[in-house]
Amino acid sequence: MTVSTNAPRDGAIDDEYVAPNWLYSRLRNVGVQVIQYNHPRAGVSGITTIGLFNNIGCNRCANAIDTPCSLDSDCPPAPAPSECGCVGYQPDRPLSMPPNDIMLDDGVLGPGTAANPAGLTNLDFDVMEIANGAKDTDLPGTRMVRRDWLSLLNQGVFRPGTGVSDSHRITVEHAGWARTYVLGAGDDPAAMSEPTFDAQVKAGHMTIGAGPYVEVVARAPGGGRGGVGDVVRAPRGRIRLAIQVRSPAWIPVEEVRIIANGFQVKAFDATTRPRVKAVPKNFEKTGGTSRFHATVTLPVQRDTYFIVEAGAKLPASIDQLPTPPPVVDIVVPGVIPLAITNPIFADVDGNGVYDPPGLPVMPAVRQIATPGLWQRLWAGLGRLRGEVIARDMPGEMTGITRAQKAAAVKRGEYFPIYQFTLPPEAAAMAKEADAVRRRAAEERARR
Repeated sequence: MTVSTNAPRDGAIDDEYVAPNWLYSRLRNVGVQVIQYNHPRAGVSGITTIGLFNNIGCNRCANAIDTPCSLDSDCPPAPAPSECGCVGYQPDRPLSMPPNDIMLDDGVLGPGTAANPAGLTNLDFDVMEIANGAKDTDLPGTRMVRRDWLSLLNQGVFRPGTGVSDSHRITVEHAGWARTYVLGAGDDPAAMSEPTFDAQVKAGHMTIGAGPYVEVVARAPGGGRGGVGDVVRAPRGRIRLAIQVRSPAWIPVEEVRIIANGFQVKAFDATTRPRVKAVPKNFEKTGGTSRFHATVTLPVQRDTYFIVEAGAKLPASIDQLPTPPPVVDIVVPGVIPLAITNPIFADVDGNGVYDPPGLPVMPAVRQIATPGLWQRLWAGLGRLRGEVIARDMPGEMTGITRAQKAAAVKRGEYFPIYQFTLPPEAAAMAKEADAVRRRAAEERARR
């Protein structure tokens, strides 16, 4: 967008009291080519909760998400939390099922209002932030959003992923941690073509990095070749992923992971073959950047997307924070090395497009799919269709709970303005001060 210094908000669009789809229309109308949905699950900040994926499914019980409510007393007493609020996007449910169906709504002021004249829905952004920041405290949010992203991919909704540092304050959000590498747009800023750059972003020709850098190319015997964002023909049911991971000498890589159709199917570390290399003994050297280099062959029984990750090993619990590497922690305190590629799509049936498998996807914990589950998911047996599994899911609270808000208040990150009250004595003092000012003004007028 063009900055207009004499306009309100420097020319930014108005964004209050309308549905996301109408924001997209306003952005398109002023010539915006790429719309990125920022921090889909940013949690609480300032005086509000942030994030589309946190704030859908409102007036539902946190402990029984299909139960409507107006008050906490409308919800079952157990299990905790027994509270009425916004339960958030449900990664194990299809988009057609509540509360996720609001993502497909086109009402410009919300459900039941006038339809967006351009036909846009709340899901019609171009790309979405997967990694917002790279500190240890950012990782739980990244893992939640990653699961949302996999859920969309498994339903055939490809919104390329990005990484950002969101550096509002240089002393808090480290600039460049995380970042997005856009491929195929050139490396000379002076010669950069804006249309080419935009096209590469929208095509998903990008990788996310916070320390490590991942390159992956897919080759299929008897088929095609491609990189991130591409569809590769794989008529013989095999795909070869040529993976290369590099990282500065002072930034370690503990693990390299491969995700296929929503589940982690391979993981490599210092004990495997091929193995992940340790950092050089001299962490100040400029060489020794290679951490992993291998070609991995995988069977593909149906259309499959592949994502490669590299960096720290993920703790079993999403609530457990990993320990920042010692040297990294000195240079950029709290940062956890991480890299995530956009998907490569293997087209097995030869129709030229990626046919999604449907749900489910892996939970937001470390999990390797067992061979039996791997075969069942890829075979796409009717009784295990994603929609069938998803519709049996009771759902879970993925929005912001009252306990999370209270913790944010203690950290000084959240100010619930709706709970703000003035002490009676302060109100009385303010009224008296106002009366004194009025009397003084009247006295001056009489003189």
